[in-house]
Amino acid sequence: MISDRNRAAIEDYLDTVCSQIKNKEIHDDIRCELNNHIDEILEDYLAEGIEESEAIKQSLLHMGDPVHLGKQFWIAHKPKTEWTLLGLVTAFIGMGLLIMYSIGMNQANHDAMSLFLSKVLTTWIGIIALAAVFFFDYRKLKTWSPTLFLGTLVIMLLVLLMGPRVNGIPHLDLGFIRIDFIHLSPFCLIVFLAGILLVDVEKKSEASGQNKLLAKALLLLLVPSLFYLITPSLYSFLLYAVGFFVLFFTSKASRRQIVILLSTIFVLIVGLFLTMKPYQISRLAAFLDPYQDPQGSGYQLVQSIESIRSAGWLGHGFGAELKVLPGIQSDFVFTYLVYSQGWLIGGALASAVLFFMIRMIRVSQWVRDPYGRMMINGIASLFILCFLYSILMTVGLLPPANVAMPFVSHGGSLFLIHMISVGLILSIYRRKDLHPTRLNNESTTS
Repeated sequence: MISDRNRAAIEDYLDTVCSQIKNKEIHDDIRCELNNHIDEILEDYLAEGIEESEAIKQSLLHMGDPVHLGKQFWIAHKPKTEWTLLGLVTAFIGMGLLIMYSIGMNQANHDAMSLFLSKVLTTWIGIIALAAVFFFDYRKLKTWSPTLFLGTLVIMLLVLLMGPRVNGIPHLDLGFIRIDFIHLSPFCLIVFLAGILLVDVEKKSEASGQNKLLAKALLLLLVPSLFYLITPSLYSFLLYAVGFFVLFFTSKASRRQIVILLSTIFVLIVGLFLTMKPYQISRLAAFLDPYQDPQGSGYQLVQSIESIRSAGWLGHGFGAELKVLPGIQSDFVFTYLVYSQGWLIGGALASAVLFFMIRMIRVSQWVRDPYGRMMINGIASLFILCFLYSILMTVGLLPPANVAMPFVSHGGSLFLIHMISVGLILSIYRRKDLHPTRLNNESTTS
């Protein structure tokens, strides 16, 4: 048992080390790590018969200069910013602002120019939200994941039962604004699902535990899917199903569990086709052959394809009009970009999207925390699907749907949830090196 006076010497040493580390989140971990190391050295000196106060003095000398050690810790575990990902998001937002301004240039009415002003306002709100989440410790969400997941489902149920419908989709009415909560809910559910699945997978050591995990996973898959199919919001269902599978696949689930979940998703998709309404079947038919009814169900797709085809390498110029295609500020923003700026700029944006997707995957591989890595995998899968769908549908490779291109398209609540999602990824990356590693012999003896 070390006396209080000698223990104070160790605490002073630890205080000096921590004073060099600006991020207080890691102070407790580092103190624990150093304490263990000091105790090991101290035991060796005491075993040699050295008096306690002298043994502590030599142990601290053996550890090295506390100021130098603290600086080493700060360099090793200093929070980092993923500037590449942040730069790409900034480029996408800048592109979105230019497109909104370009659309507004040739519109005579005031509402059209308001697209640009609205985009500016939502951009500032999104930046503030991203910054707040960036400094937020994402690990605090893990404990609350089941509650937040259930809360999201409750809001979805209330929206389904009482929400006013806009274009057939029930919205969340907050009095001063109506939000398409069903559309943005996959991002919320997948983030919260990461915490639920991680805890369950960690407890799956026994066979009975695996069966419980599978039953719970099926419930977590089926309930939100049922909501999406009732809405109907087929694209939201697709987002959730893909995000769910990616999370479960990367949670080290067994092959049997993955096969059962994939089979369930397949059955849901078959059921989806069997219960499609006439207008949905018409859309699907238009996707397979849009030129069969170019003025009817195939109108959007034909106009999008022809607009892109007519653009050429340099496009029709900044501010070009494209009145024949509705939704150029949201669903068909990529079509308008290519139409006005040409195939070169369109290809550059597509390349930036590809780089963004690759970068998110790389970031997830650099994160050691399983919870953070799962969360990035889930969010990345949603972003990848959003970007791919918003581009591929404009050239007729996927059926037209209410799909906004993240950061580029016009839209308030969806833009905000995208910015918060990126903020979470940056928050996870920022803390990827915050867990101290054991000191090596060189650092302790320097």
